[in-house]
Amino acid sequence: MGTTDFGQAPESIERPLHELLRAKLARPELDFAEMPTRLLGGNHTFVYTFRLSGAPDPWNRPLVLRILRAHRAANEVVFESALQNALSPLAPRVLLHEVDPKPLGAAFQVMERVVGRALLLEDMGRDIGQLGMVRETLRGFGRSVLGPWPRLLGETHARLHALPTEPVLAALEAVGMGARLTLEVRLAHWGAELGELGLQGLRPAHAWLCQRAPKLAEPFCLCHGDLFPNQVFEAGGRVSAVIDWADALLAPGGVDVGYVCAGIEDIPFPVPGGRIIQRRLTGRFRAAYEAQRALDPEALRFGEVMRALHALMGHGRHRAGRGPVPVPYDSPAAVRRLEARLARHGADARLDPPRRRDP
Repeated sequence: MGTTDFGQAPESIERPLHELLRAKLARPELDFAEMPTRLLGGNHTFVYTFRLSGAPDPWNRPLVLRILRAHRAANEVVFESALQNALSPLAPRVLLHEVDPKPLGAAFQVMERVVGRALLLEDMGRDIGQLGMVRETLRGFGRSVLGPWPRLLGETHARLHALPTEPVLAALEAVGMGARLTLEVRLAHWGAELGELGLQGLRPAHAWLCQRAPKLAEPFCLCHGDLFPNQVFEAGGRVSAVIDWADALLAPGGVDVGYVCAGIEDIPFPVPGGRIIQRRLTGRFRAAYEAQRALDPEALRFGEVMRALHALMGHGRHRAGRGPVPVPYDSPAAVRRLEARLARHGADARLDPPRRRDP
């Protein structure tokens, strides 16, 4: 079978997945009750849903296969699997993970499929570009602007930030990945990546974060690190699960909230009054959060700068062939908004222009 990359799905996963699960479960009679079907969404994974027949519990239910794309480190499946199982049922339980690329072409997880649908638009994570994302948003305009998702998203952040951190820390320490949750490790990784990508123009924003991280007020809680509406699923008007935990970290809750506010507000939304609509949505989100937990303004600012820097780094990764198109910030207008946010917080930085290629 073919290897994974940013936009090319594996050539076929039915036969190798079938053989793998027969061997893992020691069930030679195992078969598919529903063949693997690719789900839309995900810049960092290829996602399939399937069901088995002749499988023991808990394998006899709707399942999801997530195969990492080539730019993601294989040990991410170890980190996410340990964390998700410590948080289950808030996070989907992982039944199997593997870092060896031989069976399916890359590291992967098999987990229980969550109940319900994403809060906003299920297809926003696809590699469809910024204009495609806007079209999807406009298609569901009423749900996007008038729906209950800002309240549910705020309540979900507050619920997550109230959880005890000890079970998650213990689970990650058991697999030797507890340090990955720290801001210190996250920022050190970003600093090394800026050097590798030659993004010197973004260094001031990174320095701003490094200077302020040690001063952030406790208590630190478990932050998702990327908890936008399409990582939260609802069923019957209630949140059923939270997915995609690769960016989880320990930080004040305001960091998570600021990250999401900046992420929503800095998407170019070319409709009359678009910016006002976006700020009202983030205002509803923050109000729902603050009804349950206090927000530290410094942590909020820190999260905003993190989001802007990370999004701009996405452009550098894509140019270097190390990451997908940075949807939904893949436009000059988005870059300007992100740079303006950095400047407003005194973290003035610029995305370096593309390097010229030798003829």
